[in-house]
Amino acid sequence: MKKESNSSSLKLISPFDLLKQSWEIFIKRYAVFLGIILIPVLYLVAGKILSFAFIDILKVNNNEIGFVLVSDFLVILLFLLFFWSQVSLLYAIVNQRAGVNESYKKGKTLLWAYIVLSLFNSMIVFGGFVVFLIPGIIFSVWLSLAVFVFMEENEKQEKAILKSYEYVRGHWWPILGRILFIVFVLMAIQWIISLILTLFGVQVETSKELSEVISFFFYPLTLIYYFIMYKDIKTIKNKLNLPDDKEKRNIFIIFAVISFIIIMFAVIFLMKYPGAINYLENPKISNIF
Repeated sequence: MKKESNSSSLKLISPFDLLKQSWEIFIKRYAVFLGIILIPVLYLVAGKILSFAFIDILKVNNNEIGFVLVSDFLVILLFLLFFWSQVSLLYAIVNQRAGVNESYKKGKTLLWAYIVLSLFNSMIVFGGFVVFLIPGIIFSVWLSLAVFVFMEENEKQEKAILKSYEYVRGHWWPILGRILFIVFVLMAIQWIISLILTLFGVQVETSKELSEVISFFFYPLTLIYYFIMYKDIKTIKNKLNLPDDKEKRNIFIIFAVISFIIIMFAVIFLMKYPGAINYLENPKISNIF
């Protein structure tokens, strides 16, 4: 307890210094980050062009089974490409000498473990939001460093989540403040881009869409910001010993199970009442049944 108190009294790097350090790395290695995030986008665009032509052929021939199989394949491919690029980008951020090729090779070996971690992490947070808004916010901050623990410390999914909690414990409010700061910065960037496009005569809706696309290329900046925050708190919590906290582990599992049950219920409901999707566009009970 004494050690925890001493570590809690140490201050984290200020949000402005975090942003400054993040920006320096972002600019220095942007070519690598851009290459990593563009590869799945290019594959996706090429795949869509080919798939649209193939799907049109299936529609003309009334091949419903083929149409469903192709559509499902594209969804799975998109899912895998998204996670592969994510874990590769994380590797490039943690290992600052890694290039695009090395990052993707390493990302391939970590892909399935990263998918499990990301899904479990998301289910815990989603379960917290479903039960009540505040637990969801608390969990999202507690688990915000799990991917970096996984990547840099080579911890498995459960330990990565529990270690993230231990790192954040005693610094929850400062970390929340730093997360809100980078969110505000990214929103400001998007707003400025949208404003500039509007001033050049681009329609408001189009400028919003374009600003979102352009803001996508600032995504690595966010991960770098989180990584530096993780390294900072890791230094403060020097040689963290992970306690066998069964109570906390069980709480995370319970909320993940709650999330899973709700998702399964929603899937079954939509399969039985597909008209419920139309209800969102035109809220009438008759559209559900």
